[in-house]
Amino acid sequence: MIEAVDRVAGRGSVLSLAAVLNGTCNFVLGRCGDDGSALEEALAAAYRAGFAEADASEDLSGADAARKLRILCRHAFGDEPEEIRVETLTEGVAERAQRARDTARVVRQLARASFCDGEIHASVRFEEVPQDSPFGCLTDEWNALQIVTRDGALRTVRGRGAGRWPTTEAIMADLFDAHRSRVARETVIDPSAADQGPLRAAEGS
Repeated sequence: MIEAVDRVAGRGSVLSLAAVLNGTCNFVLGRCGDDGSALEEALAAAYRAGFAEADASEDLSGADAARKLRILCRHAFGDEPEEIRVETLTEGVAERAQRARDTARVVRQLARASFCDGEIHASVRFEEVPQDSPFGCLTDEWNALQIVTRDGALRTVRGRGAGRWPTTEAIMADLFDAHRSRVARETVIDPSAADQGPLRAAEGS
């Protein structure tokens, strides 16, 4: 998701972001809405499936999604919001998900951020969306991000947001990004060797 934001932000054109950023919450809400499970039952299923941490409080409180939203804001707008309004996943929210299934809608934890009048407005809240919408059709641990540009264009990316392998892939991607950044900082053009090779490292390897 960061890569997608960077590509759009490179043109200075991000207007707003909307995303499902926590796979655990999405899995739990899906169980509540699809199966009518209570919050405790849905969370137990998330543990069994390997989509919830031993301590899931960061996921349920919205802190995890808020932290990820701050990172996306830095890449999209070059700054973080001063405040993010955050809603917690409670039994009341689970009951909303249960009721929503009767209206062809589902409840999702949506992280939103927009840049307006020089300020970043951000929130992590539970919203009802149509089942066939880009966020409504997300199942289990899947996440998605929508980027709206200043010219009205919409870009959507999706990916798995919880579990062993998605976590491993994310860590490996971060390590490769860190390595590329370090190489870029250490690499300079050597004018005296312009005809001998394109780039040389400032520090020997």
